[in-house]
Amino acid sequence: MAKVLKSMNSLSRRRDRYFRTALIFFIVGWGAILSGSEIGVAIAALVFMASAAYFQRGKIWGAGATGETQVIDLLEKLPGEVYILNDLTIPKEGGTAQIDHIVIAEYGVFCIETKNYGGTVTGKDDHCIHYTQNGQNKIYSPGRQTREHTKALRKLLASRPEYWEAGEDGLWVEPVLVFSGPNIRLRYSSSDVTVLKLKNLGAFFEKQTHKKNIPPQHLVSLALHILASDTH
Repeated sequence: MAKVLKSMNSLSRRRDRYFRTALIFFIVGWGAILSGSEIGVAIAALVFMASAAYFQRGKIWGAGATGETQVIDLLEKLPGEVYILNDLTIPKEGGTAQIDHIVIAEYGVFCIETKNYGGTVTGKDDHCIHYTQNGQNKIYSPGRQTREHTKALRKLLASRPEYWEAGEDGLWVEPVLVFSGPNIRLRYSSSDVTVLKLKNLGAFFEKQTHKKNIPPQHLVSLALHILASDTH
């Protein structure tokens, strides 16, 4: 069975921080109302609005955390010698890349981005539109985001070519974009990123197991090399 070397925590921390702030504003609002003054009531109205805004943001981060947890639960069931790293921040040109999940196995290295969207997602490559009951929004392409994160990981791995037989670009890393929302209508595709619903992720990995891209004796050292580069 797969081994998790780093767990997810950043989205959960952000969710909890927003919920705590919302609760504080809510308590302050009630305190202002109980003061009995007109100014107190006016202040309470503003504070309750702030509380609602923070609560909504907490729900958004919470949805992201739920989606990533669902992916992790599935990845943990992968058979064989597989190593999983979650929620890593690695260096990239001009900044950092926050990667949701990295899977390391004999059959390859996979950089996985998770999106827990509802509604409908349409588009291709760098063009993406998200439709919800509130209308449509042009969003930053999740395919492009996955591609950028994968590029950063490839560059990191290229610094340690002794682990594998590789070309001048180092070890190939497979970019994978997973939409975990149970009711997502997915009409988005990418020419160079594997795009999947959560329910298809297990079958995707089953199709990879016949490949032998990385010598098994290098799996642990490769995983630890990536983990040591985590700046989170």
